[in-house]
Amino acid sequence: MYICFMEDLIEQYLFQYNQCPLPSIGSLHMKDASAISWHGDNKLSAPVPYIELTETENPADHFIRFIATRKKISRGEASILLQQYCADLLKLTAYKEMKLKHAGRFYIDTYGKLVFKQEAAPKEFLPSVQAQRVLHPKTATHNIRVGDTETTSAVMTEFYSDKGKTKKDFWWIWAFALMAIAAVALYFYFKDHQTSENFGNVQPIDTAPMHETYKSK
Repeated sequence: MYICFMEDLIEQYLFQYNQCPLPSIGSLHMKDASAISWHGDNKLSAPVPYIELTETENPADHFIRFIATRKKISRGEASILLQQYCADLLKLTAYKEMKLKHAGRFYIDTYGKLVFKQEAAPKEFLPSVQAQRVLHPKTATHNIRVGDTETTSAVMTEFYSDKGKTKKDFWWIWAFALMAIAAVALYFYFKDHQTSENFGNVQPIDTAPMHETYKSK
């Protein structure tokens, strides 16, 4: 039956290219996962890749050529087989599913949406390993290389610490310099302008001659 070899080809393409287009449905994607650390049990679980069905449709030309090459048929026939498989997926109803033997299965969820559930990988292939957590005290030192020179972490920590303190200790020099500049500027300003104690303009004003309004005898 065509479904069997189509399922095999979908798995092969997915595992080889980490994605597989399904026209009118979306695409299957194989994504990387991270290792999980169990500090209480001192164990580290292996990273397990997971398969996700998305609604994003990728071009299917390459996958069609892949089908045609593997089945030794024309691209037109390969395209018809892929479209027929996707049409059967869309016809799934509740309590029915279509499987990919080594990857997972397609089924309809309670909301009537087509979803893909990944098949759990055998634990024998992805065993956990013992991982003892190590805490380094602040006083611990280790050798490091800076350029062509070999030194220790303690020396470099002290170097950058002193460098930071030196920058902070000289802030007052800049403040003093700015104050000096401001004082000089004020000095020359008041020197060139006649000012009163209220900083006003006190240039003398010429008064008009007074006319006698009466005569004394």
